[in-house]
Amino acid sequence: MNREQALRLWLSTLATREIPTGDGPGRDLLSVWEGVGLVAGERAALTQALRAPDGLARREALVRATRRVIHASGFDVDVLSTPAARMRGI
Repeated sequence: MNREQALRLWLSTLATREIPTGDGPGRDLLSVWEGVGLVAGERAALTQALRAPDGLARREALVRATRRVIHASGFDVDVLSTPAARMRGI
């Protein structure tokens, strides 16, 4: 995953509101995940987060799991979208 893909994944995850009950991600999440090139293990970690008992808990778990996936790719979500990060290539 490159920086632009990581930023897209992060912003898309943050834009996700309460996630309805179901066994998997909706089409919006799937299209983002495919677009940023997540591998099966990364997708599995994010899908696992969607098994929390209620919508707000699913969203919180998804945000945490997404942070871990992005961090494993070498990016820090806390500075990913800041102008200074872009200038420094972070």
